[in-house]
Amino acid sequence: VGAKSATKKKLIDLGIPSPHARALAFDRTLEQVKDLKVDQIGQILGVSTEVADEILSLIHEKQHSISLRTKFSHALTRLSLAVDDLVLNGTEDTRRIDAAPLIYQHSASAIPSFTGSYESTDEALLDALNLIAVEWGLGPGVAASLLFHIENGTTLVITGTDFHQTSLATAAQEMADAEYLTSDDAQILSDHSYMLPGKARPIQVGDKVGCACIGSEPKKSYSYRPRSCSGRSSNPVDDYRWPSSRKEQIGTVTYSWRFDNLFDVTFSCGTRFKVHVKHMVKVLSSDRSDVGWPY
Repeated sequence: VGAKSATKKKLIDLGIPSPHARALAFDRTLEQVKDLKVDQIGQILGVSTEVADEILSLIHEKQHSISLRTKFSHALTRLSLAVDDLVLNGTEDTRRIDAAPLIYQHSASAIPSFTGSYESTDEALLDALNLIAVEWGLGPGVAASLLFHIENGTTLVITGTDFHQTSLATAAQEMADAEYLTSDDAQILSDHSYMLPGKARPIQVGDKVGCACIGSEPKKSYSYRPRSCSGRSSNPVDDYRWPSSRKEQIGTVTYSWRFDNLFDVTFSCGTRFKVHVKHMVKVLSSDRSDVGWPY
């Protein structure tokens, strides 16, 4: 007895958040889930009748009401503007943070910069995110929504926000508690977080990929032009295409290059090629479970 994986996957594909999908799929087939009434769904998930009714609409692949979509869209816009306002206030309208003094102030083991001090870029970004959260007193929901990159080792540049279904409710409540958002807006976003489209995870090491088959064959000038002697290509999209001899084969991403959106793709025979991300597409595999960042 447990959550039926096929049922759970179908419910997630319909736009139902993973925790709700797991609860509904517990010892139930998809047909049994479709037979549930609004009050039963509310009892299983511990949600209001209104929310249960919207989830039932998703299960039966019905469209959300225009009124509810409009309310949700407006509340989401106000949340985005509120977080943006918080960023502008915290950076004096520059969207840039000099993390050097913060590293020594908040880190137990001070490091000179975020570049070259970590085993992976993901670890550096996560540490930088935690630093921002501590300095500004951000909750995990709002912190997870920030999009940023690191310049010159210690300068954090915040470029925008990106909310995910699993953290939207938390972010909305945190902003309401800080009086950046009304309680009504926070409630709408919390109750209907499933209306936010799920984010596709970028290609990463371990993914199964196939040929995207976009565009035509490379021009002759590119086919026979020698590569630059430097380590970087001047035209990576054309220089690193999917190998024509393996257009029908599936490969595995075995390495992610730091620049130019390039990946090493290894095939079953052991042959490895460097391919640009525009020439590959992620293939669903039963041994992977793709969920959105940061959960």
